[in-house]
Amino acid sequence: MTNADSNTCSLLSGSGGLHCNSMQAFIALRLRAARVSDDMKNLNVGGSTAPSRLPSSSASASTLADALSRALSRESGRLAESMVLTATPSEHESVMRFVLGGTTAAAVLLLDVPVLFRIPRCDWETPLLRTRNRFSDDGIKLYAVLMNDSSERSLSGALRRVRHLYQAKQFARFCGTNGIGLLTNDETPTARTVGETQDGLASAIASALMSARYFCCGAFRIGKADSAMGIHRALPH
Repeated sequence: MTNADSNTCSLLSGSGGLHCNSMQAFIALRLRAARVSDDMKNLNVGGSTAPSRLPSSSASASTLADALSRALSRESGRLAESMVLTATPSEHESVMRFVLGGTTAAAVLLLDVPVLFRIPRCDWETPLLRTRNRFSDDGIKLYAVLMNDSSERSLSGALRRVRHLYQAKQFARFCGTNGIGLLTNDETPTARTVGETQDGLASAIASALMSARYFCCGAFRIGKADSAMGIHRALPH
C-alpha cells in the first residue's frame, strides 16, 4: 500500500480505504475569472512534449493534473488550475485556499474498474458518499471517472467485461441518485483507456466538465440537462 493509500484510509477508515484502494488519481480543479489568450487556447494540450501514457494506479497524478488544467483552460477560455488530492485531513486547509482562489471548483476522482468491482465485493458506497459530503461542504462538486484499461480477449475476459458493465451501471445509478457527476456515457459508463494518452484523457474530462450537463452560468454543477459530450465520444468503448 502506498503512503497515499495509507493516509486516505485514515480519513475513510472502515471502508477498505478510498473506494477499495481503486483510486488512480484525485484532482481538484478551479476556474479563475481571468481569461486566457487566444494563443493559449490554440496551443496543443500536450505542448511540444511527447504525449505520456496514462499512469498506473501507483504512479503520480501530477502530469495528468497539469494536462487537465491546460485542457480546461482551452475548453473554458478561462485560467484553470489543478491540485492533486490525497483526501487526507491535513490537506483541508490547502484545499480551502485553493477553492477560495477561484470562481468555481470541482474534484475529479479516477477509479480503476477491475479493482473497484473485484470479487469479493468491497464497500465503495460509504467512502464515496463521505468524499462527496466532505468536498460539498467546501463548495466543491465531485465527479467520478471509471477507468478500464483491460484488453483481454478470452472468454473469461468477455465475462468479466459483462460483469463490469453491469456493476458500472449500478455505479452510475448511485451517482445520479446521490449528486455525484459521472463523466462517462449513461449507456457505457466505463471509459476504455487502452492506448489512451494523458492528454487525450484530460481533453475528454475537460470537455465533459464544460458540457451543458455539468457547467452552467459560470459554475460547475451536477445536472441532467443535455447529455455530456465528453469522455464517451472522445474515448473508445
